[in-house]
Amino acid sequence: MGVRRPPFPRMDGHRAPIQAIGTIGLRRRAALALFAIAVVANLAVVIWLACRRGNAAAVGMLLAAQAAGCASLHPASRDGVAPIEAAGPPRPLPRSPIEAAPPALARSGPGPSPSAAILPPAAVIPLDLGTALRLAEAVNPEIALSREAIRGTLALRQGARALLLPSLNAGGNYHGHTGPVQKSTGQINSLYPEQSLYLGGGAETAAAGTIAIPAVWILAPLADALYDPPAADRRVEEARSVAQASSHEILLGVVTSYLELVEAEAVLGTYRRSESEPQEVRKAIDANLAGGRGSGADADRAASDVGSRRAEVLRAEEAAAIASARLARRLRLDPSARIWPPAGPLEPSLLIDLDADTRDLIDLASRSRPELAAGDAAIALARTRLAQERARPLLPTVSVGFSGGAYGGGSNQSPPLVGRFAGRTDFDVLAFWSVQDLGFGNRALRRRRSAEHDQAISRRSLALDRVRTEVAEARAEAIASRRGIEIARGESESAEAGFQADLDRLRLGGGLPIEALQSLRRLEQARRSLIRSVVGSDRAQFALLVALGFAPLDRLPAPGAGRPSPEVASGRPAFSTF
Repeated sequence: MGVRRPPFPRMDGHRAPIQAIGTIGLRRRAALALFAIAVVANLAVVIWLACRRGNAAAVGMLLAAQAAGCASLHPASRDGVAPIEAAGPPRPLPRSPIEAAPPALARSGPGPSPSAAILPPAAVIPLDLGTALRLAEAVNPEIALSREAIRGTLALRQGARALLLPSLNAGGNYHGHTGPVQKSTGQINSLYPEQSLYLGGGAETAAAGTIAIPAVWILAPLADALYDPPAADRRVEEARSVAQASSHEILLGVVTSYLELVEAEAVLGTYRRSESEPQEVRKAIDANLAGGRGSGADADRAASDVGSRRAEVLRAEEAAAIASARLARRLRLDPSARIWPPAGPLEPSLLIDLDADTRDLIDLASRSRPELAAGDAAIALARTRLAQERARPLLPTVSVGFSGGAYGGGSNQSPPLVGRFAGRTDFDVLAFWSVQDLGFGNRALRRRRSAEHDQAISRRSLALDRVRTEVAEARAEAIASRRGIEIARGESESAEAGFQADLDRLRLGGGLPIEALQSLRRLEQARRSLIRSVVGSDRAQFALLVALGFAPLDRLPAPGAGRPSPEVASGRPAFSTF
C-alpha cells in the first residue's frame, strides 16, 4: 500500500529555551566584537613599531597567519549556539509506513515556558496529550540536562576551531642581576649590578634574548589543530542524537502516564454511568416479591451487589487520583490538583500502518533511531582520533610570535643602571617534532584509539540488535492489541444484549434474579476489558512510533481519541465513555 514520509519533530516545545539561548548568543557576539577591537588595536601598535624598526616582512607573515586563524574560527561564530534549538530532525527517508494521522488534538498556541512550569495549586487542570508532551519538553530536567550537554560540546567545538588563532599578551618584566657573569669564552666577569626593564606587548626578556611570551602568539600542535575540529563536530552530532533519544524515552513515559490516567478515568466513568443498572435489577426483584414471586434472599443479594459496586467506585476513584498525581509528578505540576483529560469518546488511535512488513519497519528504524545515529557519530569520532594519533609523530608543533614594546637598562659598567629606553620588536617562528618515549608512547596511544574504535562499533551493533527487537515486539503488541479491541467490543455487545434480555425476563417474572446479577457482572467486566484494550492499543501504537525513531509529538491522535473531561453532577465529575 502507499506510504508517506513522516513529519519531522516539531519545535514548539523548544521555543522558550531557545529565547534564552539566543540572549546568550548576543552576549557572546558582543564579547567577540570586543575581542576583535582589541586585536586590531594591538596589531596597529605592533605594526607601527615594526615599520619603525624595518621589520615589515615579519608583520606580513604574522597578519597572514592571523587571517588563516580567523577563517578557521568563522564557522564556529556562524553556528555556535543556534543548533541547540533542536536535537535534529530524522534523516530524510524515501519511504515510511506511517499513515496520515487525523488532526492533532488541541495543539494550538505555543508551548508553556519554563518559568510557568510549576502551576499554582488548582482544583482541576484540564490537559490534553499534546499540551502534556510540550510541557514535559519544556520543564523536564533530564531533557534540559541533555540540551546543556549539547551546549558543552558546541563550546568544545568552538575552542577546537580556534586553535590556530593567536593569543594576545601584554605586560612587562624587570630583570636585576648582582654578581659575576660568564662570557661565551668561559671568562668570568664581575658585573654589579645589572638591570633591565621591558614594557609593552609580551613579557619576559633579558639581555639579548627574545621575548619568551610574545605579544601575538600562535602555539599549537598541528595534529590537534587539524583533527580536533572534525572530532568536535562528531561530538556535537553524538550529543544531539543522545539528547533526542533521551527526549523520546521521557515523552513516551509521559504518554504512558497520561494513558494510565485515561484508563482510570474511563473505568470510573463507566461505573458512574451504569449506577442505575443495579437499581433496575433491584426494582425488578422487589416487584417480583410484591407479586409473590422470588424470595428475600434475592433482595439481599441485590442489596449486597449495590454495596460492592459502591466499594468498586471508591477504588476506581483512588486509582484515578493516583494516576493524576503520577502524571503531575512527571510534568512538575501541583500533585494536589486533579488533571482532567479532554472530553470525547474512547476510540483507538491509528498512528502506524500495522500491515507494513516487519523488515520494512526495522529498516526504517535503522535509519531514523537517534541511538543508532549516536553510535555512528561515536564511530566517526573514534576513527578521527585514531587518524590523529597516527599523524601526530609526523606533524610538528608550531610557534609563531611577534612582540613590540619599550626596553631599556644598564649596569655599573654601562651607566645609567636603568635608562636608554627605545622601541624593540621581536618575531620568532619555530617548529619541532616529538616522538614520545622513543615511539612506544605513540604506539600505545594508537592502540588505545584503535580499541576505542572497535568498542564503538560493538556498541553500535548492540544498539542495532536492541532496536530490531524493540520494533518487532512493539509491532506484535500493537497487532495483538488491535485484535483484542475487536474481541472486547464483541464481548461488550454480547454482554449488553444478554443483560438486557435477562433484565426483561426478570421484569416479566420469567427469569431468575441471580441470572440478571451475573449478566450485570459480565457486562461490567466486558466494559473494563474494552477500556483496557483500547488504552493498551494506544500505548502499543506510541511504543512502536518511538521504536521507529520518532517522537510522540510527531503523530497525535484525533480529538476523538481524547478522553472525557469532567461534567460536574452533584459536586462530582461523571464520565460518559461509550
